[in-house]
Amino acid sequence: MTTDTITKARSMPWTEIWKYGKKAILLLLVIDVVYRILYINKHEVKNSYVTTNHYNTHHYTIVPPSDNDNNEPQPVTEMMSAVMDGSIQEQQQPSAEQNLQNFHIPQVSPFIDSQQQLNVDFSPPKQQSEEEKVQTTYSDPGTLIAVINTAKMATGSLTRTFLKAWNCKDQMKQPDGLHINKCTDDRTVMQTHRYNTGAKGIVEYRKEYPDKSQKCLVTSAIRSPQTWFQSQYLQRKDGCKAASMTVDEMFHDYKQFISTFNIEGAFHSCLPSLMREFNGGTLVEQMKIMDETGGYSILGPAPSTSALAGCELLFLRVEDGKKWDEFIHKLVPDNPNYKNGISRKTQCPELKDHIQMLESYEMTDEEKKSLYQRGGKHVQDWFNAYNFL
Repeated sequence: MTTDTITKARSMPWTEIWKYGKKAILLLLVIDVVYRILYINKHEVKNSYVTTNHYNTHHYTIVPPSDNDNNEPQPVTEMMSAVMDGSIQEQQQPSAEQNLQNFHIPQVSPFIDSQQQLNVDFSPPKQQSEEEKVQTTYSDPGTLIAVINTAKMATGSLTRTFLKAWNCKDQMKQPDGLHINKCTDDRTVMQTHRYNTGAKGIVEYRKEYPDKSQKCLVTSAIRSPQTWFQSQYLQRKDGCKAASMTVDEMFHDYKQFISTFNIEGAFHSCLPSLMREFNGGTLVEQMKIMDETGGYSILGPAPSTSALAGCELLFLRVEDGKKWDEFIHKLVPDNPNYKNGISRKTQCPELKDHIQMLESYEMTDEEKKSLYQRGGKHVQDWFNAYNFL
């Protein structure tokens, strides 16, 4: 550059210098954009991940479509320098100490195509379904099954299913109402209508047979109040002997039964304690689970502080009895087909008209409210679960 040119440039006003400078900057930007379109987009940028001491460090590589015969990406120190001179410079991967010193939240390179950017799912973990919960089965030698169930909620047919599956022969009934059945392969089936009796029986069983398998499955069921009261009434009338009354007499007697029945004592003997021991929440919540599964819920295992420690609870809905076979098989694979018990109509054909009257009987709102108030919070929870009031 000549002296005159330098002198002329120095004497040029700043406004002129700024005008030519802006043009030069704009020209450089245009060249840069064209360069990126024609050259950089021809290269495929991939991510390679190196895991060192549990830290993930991202090394971006450039893979020319024809320069590399093996089509293997090679690490580069600086991506822009590689792009500018068209070469691929190898860089040794950092040591564990360097990773620790330079550890930072990685940022996705602006050269990576949007479809290649990392996808990280920060959504909360999906809750396990009832199907996913089924892991332990109860058919091994030494297994204990305890039917702890409210009276007139399919206790008999549920118990007989296990007795038949395991070919149980010897039965012993204790004074407190606990039935103990000895079965094949050193397995045992217990049955009671009271939680305290069942819990005591399980504790004593484990003390008496400490060498047996500690697998323990408790089964119980829930039934609509609409049909439960009818079954409770006929049970108290000694079944078929109730045919001594006329249908009209039974109608008025049933209304009297509803108004005086000790519902709190009959219902509280079992389910409330089971829900507490297995952290089952309310019956309203359990009913929602059963709506999703088709009629069952699996709770537990019971905590170590419980008398039923380690046991699981299979909780069934009587109205879905036709599917109990499927539900029971999930936990007891060698169980035969579940069969409902013989109906009262079949047992007592002379009560056919009486039973039809009871089945068609609709409680008044006053009768329902009276039972609701007398029963306490657990009966109220039960009524709410079935929308009975």
